[in-house]
Amino acid sequence: GWRGEAAVRLFGGPEEGRAWRVFPGLFAGGGLDIMTSAMLAALPPLPRRRARVLDACCGSGVIGAALLQRDSSLRLHLLDADALALAAAAENVPQARRLLLCSGWPDEAAAFPRRAAAGRRPARYDWIVSNPPVHRGQPDCFDVLVQLIRGARRRLRPLGVLWLVAQEQVPVGRLLALHGSFEWVKADVSEDGRFVTWSAGG
Repeated sequence: GWRGEAAVRLFGGPEEGRAWRVFPGLFAGGGLDIMTSAMLAALPPLPRRRARVLDACCGSGVIGAALLQRDSSLRLHLLDADALALAAAAENVPQARRLLLCSGWPDEAAAFPRRAAAGRRPARYDWIVSNPPVHRGQPDCFDVLVQLIRGARRRLRPLGVLWLVAQEQVPVGRLLALHGSFEWVKADVSEDGRFVTWSAGG
């Protein structure tokens, strides 16, 4: 059938891996790719217990699942524009508190109706983490990345951090400077020099 299952070894997880729902056409076949592995290796411990984290462009849920493996108290939201990817993520990461199907940032009143009805601000995150797509064709397309950067600051808590991973040649630093409103930006280059995990906050 068109549903599939793979064995995925999450970063820091058991050697034999775990059963993982995949669908045809998902990024990296729905599994753990080398760039996401580089990001997971670069991430520090979560900032607090019961941290609220958004996995943006979540695909089949690999980043969120790996973070939950580190801290099961994590309050995880998953966002993706691909309904199949989000369906896989729902099976792979049943602990996720919220699934957001949208291209770009969600309509906040629709995504957080109880907060909207009570006149409260939408959820703010301790971390927003993403391995955003930039390869929609030739040349690379940075639209998703730019939209993510533009909207991240107002969706983060005061000490929240945006985490992004990209290939070394993707101008994330320049895009953060042009489209972000962050007080600080850091870059962590992978050991092989191919990927950079970017963090921004303040």
